[in-house]
Amino acid sequence: MYNSTFSGAVTRHERAQAVYRAISMSASNSSMLDAVRAKLAALRQLAYGWDGYRGVAVSHENAYFAAQLLSQICGPDTPTPAIVPGAVGDLQIEWHTAHGDLELHIVRPYDVRAFVSFANYGADEELSLTRDFSQVAKWLLAITEGDGVVPAAA
Repeated sequence: MYNSTFSGAVTRHERAQAVYRAISMSASNSSMLDAVRAKLAALRQLAYGWDGYRGVAVSHENAYFAAQLLSQICGPDTPTPAIVPGAVGDLQIEWHTAHGDLELHIVRPYDVRAFVSFANYGADEELSLTRDFSQVAKWLLAITEGDGVVPAAA
């Protein structure tokens, strides 16, 4: 006999494991990756209405994509980002340092809005990205280099 409740639990477990494997691919900064993995797992478990309205948990697809993206753009000294849920299953990844701010809004896989603001000059940039995140990796390196990096509060 088919048990849909058990089947759903297995599927959620398999999806959680997929997120874990995705973020585990890069061992360059294991403490940061452990913190990101834990945060993404918690955001996947948010109850309906978590925001006091109709907020839903971060989608599996967005969590998995975020894990893959971070494993690609983060280096061995990248500080742990703040990861903030959106009300419709989306999420935002943020770094705020003395050198600048970088925010990535993951609307869905391959639909990312990136915003950077550099502290030492007034240039702000915003991009809509789909597949090439090399500019984000450069921005991340620029704002996290040297002294003055402020750890994320999340």
